[in-house]
Amino acid sequence: MKRLLAILFLVLSISPAAFSDTKLLGIGAYLGEPTGVTAAFNADQSNTIDILFAWSFQNTGSFYLHGDYQYRFPNFFNIEEVSFGSFFGLGGKILFNNDITAGLRFPLGIYHSFKTAPIELFFEIAPQFELYPATAFTMGGGIGFYFFF
Repeated sequence: MKRLLAILFLVLSISPAAFSDTKLLGIGAYLGEPTGVTAAFNADQSNTIDILFAWSFQNTGSFYLHGDYQYRFPNFFNIEEVSFGSFFGLGGKILFNNDITAGLRFPLGIYHSFKTAPIELFFEIAPQFELYPATAFTMGGGIGFYFFF
């Protein structure tokens, strides 16, 4: 536990200015299926770890947790002078209700990082393959934002 707290303190205390244009840690909201609080850790402009603590509305409802690795393509396309990036990734998910459900996620999306503010907006869809306790194909997705520190 002490090691986890030390790592968390180190990550939160590092200045994003030391990483050029890369915004290091973002916290925000995710609205969709599921809905909750999300965080992103940008290792660099192309590699991101995303986690989500949320509530899933499927079936009777359940607490939902996922973690994804995302490979990003900054400046994927432009609309007039506004630049959008895209991403795809691989991750895992766990739902907690009467039973535990676990599976894989394959998120795909687009995002826009504002140049004048530490805010990023995103949209994603995520095909999901549940592996436990039974196999099933599901979809997730939503819109959200990160505020970067």
